[in-house]
Amino acid sequence: MTLENLLEERIRQFYEKSKDDYIHMIAEWFSTIILTKEKYIVDHSYDPEWDCSGRLVSTGKKFDLDEYETFAEFIENEYTGNSSASYERGCGFFHDRYEYELEDITMNWLHELLFDAVSDLIKEQNPLLQEWLVTLDMEILYSIENADEITGVISDEDILADFIVFTFPSKVQQNVLNSHPKFLFKLGAEEARLKIEQEKKKKEERFKQIEEDRRKAEKLWERVIKIYQIRHGEKIASRIEKPLYNQKLKIVLEQLCDEGVEINEIQNIGELVNYNFSNSVKRAISIFRV
Repeated sequence: MTLENLLEERIRQFYEKSKDDYIHMIAEWFSTIILTKEKYIVDHSYDPEWDCSGRLVSTGKKFDLDEYETFAEFIENEYTGNSSASYERGCGFFHDRYEYELEDITMNWLHELLFDAVSDLIKEQNPLLQEWLVTLDMEILYSIENADEITGVISDEDILADFIVFTFPSKVQQNVLNSHPKFLFKLGAEEARLKIEQEKKKKEERFKQIEEDRRKAEKLWERVIKIYQIRHGEKIASRIEKPLYNQKLKIVLEQLCDEGVEINEIQNIGELVNYNFSNSVKRAISIFRV
């Protein structure tokens, strides 16, 4: 048996054990689309004579699952809202459909199975994999700690290219392509709603933290202005360029450090304070070090 055949066999074994996980993963992804995205159409009303690609326009409406007989019909016909340059004459843009996202998700999942297969072979001290690594003349220790690196090498060397890129993804996707969209939505909606709500709370918490950091940074900047005036006997300039920063402002920031102010609090001045800093000064404050 070759290493290629062995890896294919192990991947198939892991797939049989976890194909329900794949179906649930796709159901959750699809449900998230239905709950959060809008339907797009291609509008050709502004196409010039030399370009027929059109532009994506949101209808402002949610998807109606009764419009599709199968999940395949949905992903092959509905647009994500993203477009990319085609570099082809007469058609400036390609508009992405959800089938491309499905392909990416499936490929990433299969690479996780490949990692599991490689990890198993390493634990078993399988000689086929070990000998193959030796032929590459690469300094990689044959240990479970390097399973991720070895998996990467296998991917880079394309020894499973046809199987993991073309043959097997089609088989894996067949588990969901013929399903009715309502079935997948029912299967994944609860988990999707939970994660959407969790992400919403995280965003709210991040926003609150940024606003709190901004408030502290503005208060600290008021302190900087006062120290600057006392130290240099003049008001701080309405716009701060790099020479002024180097000659006078940096000294004040260093004094704050001596007085116990945390470096990240000083850095937040560059990131969050709405003052007339030049771009180079913003960066200098944002990466400030003593």
